[in-house]
Amino acid sequence: MSLYHKLNFRSADTGKRSIIALLFIGAVNLCFYWSPFVGFILMIAAVITYSLIRPTTTKKFFDLQRVLATSKIRSMANGLVELRGTVETLQPLKSPIDGVKCVAYRYTIHQISKDSEGKEIFSTIKDETVCPNFILKDDTGSVEIKTAGIILADLPLNMESREGNKSYLQYLLQPGDDVLLIGKASVENGKKVIEKDDTQDMLVLTPFSNVEMSNKHRPLVIRMWIYLSITAFLVALVLAAPLHIEHGRVFISFSLDMLFGKHLF
Repeated sequence: MSLYHKLNFRSADTGKRSIIALLFIGAVNLCFYWSPFVGFILMIAAVITYSLIRPTTTKKFFDLQRVLATSKIRSMANGLVELRGTVETLQPLKSPIDGVKCVAYRYTIHQISKDSEGKEIFSTIKDETVCPNFILKDDTGSVEIKTAGIILADLPLNMESREGNKSYLQYLLQPGDDVLLIGKASVENGKKVIEKDDTQDMLVLTPFSNVEMSNKHRPLVIRMWIYLSITAFLVALVLAAPLHIEHGRVFISFSLDMLFGKHLF
């Protein structure tokens, strides 16, 4: 197996998602027939709910890190573990733009064009992540990370450059960076290693600062979605209700038919 792994985005299970989408569309159409107001609210609620719970490996990682205890490398058990430590190179790797020594990098190239209003449009023509096996250290020891299938979530932008109508972006994981990683601890040739947990589809690393920010802002995000949901409900209620204006005043009329459908009353 090559020491360098080009990480590709996985294709979605289109068959399963197509069936779910068809069932949802059918349910919304039925609700619109029963009560347009209820159908509209259901559609808004579904969009908000999907954005909150859509299953991605990175989202699963941030959910797991809130419930998993952080293990020490020396005492970690086999199986799914969460580790915090600093990264070190196991073999040389240099960044593609400026040749800086690094543990891993993500490198993107975007084609720049302009629309009819002169605004810039960026189209991705290359998105490459390179990550050889590396070492993770904490205050109790070190362990080799087998990087096949790893996801490097939200690496910091290190450099941006432009040349002609192309934009070049470089994201780096550098020696000494403080990170959090979740993967499977196992034994290989008599020593502990960390590799991808195929059962959980989990081998994810992110800078620890991202974890702190996620945990800090999560309550605010939840409250924001609650407020947006309530606002969407009130807006839909006003839009669905008949209104008329008399003597400079706006009158809004509500009825049970709006909520429960005219076919029930």
